[in-house]
Amino acid sequence: ENQGVAGARNAGLEAACGEYVTWVDSDDWLRENCLGMLWRKVKRSGWDVLLFDGWEDSEDREERPYSALEAVLPVRQEGALTKEEFLLTRPCPWNKWMRRSLWEAEEGREALRFPKGIIYEDLATIPLLALRALKIGYTPQKVYHYEQSAASIMRQTGYQEKMDCIFSAAERLRSELEKTFPAEVEYLWWLHLLLLGGMRYLQCGREDLASKTADAMQAVFPCWQENEYVRR
Repeated sequence: ENQGVAGARNAGLEAACGEYVTWVDSDDWLRENCLGMLWRKVKRSGWDVLLFDGWEDSEDREERPYSALEAVLPVRQEGALTKEEFLLTRPCPWNKWMRRSLWEAEEGREALRFPKGIIYEDLATIPLLALRALKIGYTPQKVYHYEQSAASIMRQTGYQEKMDCIFSAAERLRSELEKTFPAEVEYLWWLHLLLLGGMRYLQCGREDLASKTADAMQAVFPCWQENEYVRR
């Protein structure tokens, strides 16, 4: 039975037996021989997580560079990221190689899985790797092709109830990460809930729900304007 993208990713985790995992969405593709190149990088450096860049492919086949780093981070060469920097990157599951053991249960922690039945399941999950990974790396090597389609879930116009999943995704981040990474979680709320989530609501004419994102931000993070990353 179709359980959505989160169910598919979780099924992949249950079936996986390799040392590292990554995902490729059904309409995307990879550069030839890139997996061997990434394998050599993680084996040489011992990364628990390796982020990499890609291309954003438009429907007219135009390729635009797609960085794993958000604009708040400076452009950089290949090398290590701090956990704080990792939390400021794009929370995609497909622009990373991740040690499979990070996803599995160990003494004192449960297995990490994507919450089923919601969108924003990647935002609610990928940043939590900051609590588990010890060595995180980044390479500007472009290997992934991210297909942009008007039919994709995140590009549909008009209000749909599943858009409200942004609130539960943001709350999962706060409950899991705020104690260790308060400034970074505040920034993630500003970017994904208030700015991007609010903008999506405005674009489909739901000013009431855009106001709800602003009210939630003000209630939980009343001094968000002073956040170092927001100011940057």
